[in-house]
Amino acid sequence: MATAVQEANTVKFQQHLAQSGEAVWTVARWLHGTGWYVIVCPVSVTPNYDERMKHADAGDLYVKRERAGKAERVEVKRRGVHFTCAEDFPYDDFFVCACHAWDNATPKPSVFVILNADMTHAGIVEACTHRHWTATMRFDSRYQEYRQNFYTAPLDKVEFVPLL
Repeated sequence: MATAVQEANTVKFQQHLAQSGEAVWTVARWLHGTGWYVIVCPVSVTPNYDERMKHADAGDLYVKRERAGKAERVEVKRRGVHFTCAEDFPYDDFFVCACHAWDNATPKPSVFVILNADMTHAGIVEACTHRHWTATMRFDSRYQEYRQNFYTAPLDKVEFVPLL
């Protein structure tokens, strides 16, 4: 049985999930415009905390270079920070994802595309850089009393690109 805080956080999660579609479609249009075949995955929303694991997805997007090519998983996130490049990124490391999201992912994402607040630029982190990531415990300020382990990447493992 979920606590009141868990249910409140679930409502916030549902709101954030609804808002994430704009970032996913922004990246899908950008990738499509650069020549990739793009598949946008459907979203399943948990009705409550206790059923959340039944609604875990298998990715935001899948991309292929060629019609008959192998599809690769892409995860999309939008950060509430402003950046255009490594030099103006406000932190010493780059948030990739929650550790459990990577550790339990099937299939593993090939790449993470993390948008800035204005969705004009992105930091791209390829999965092959995983050995350089660091796990760190942090509070997620979007939720009440919620700490979890996150993977971060050093800025030299992030490719910063304009989306325009």
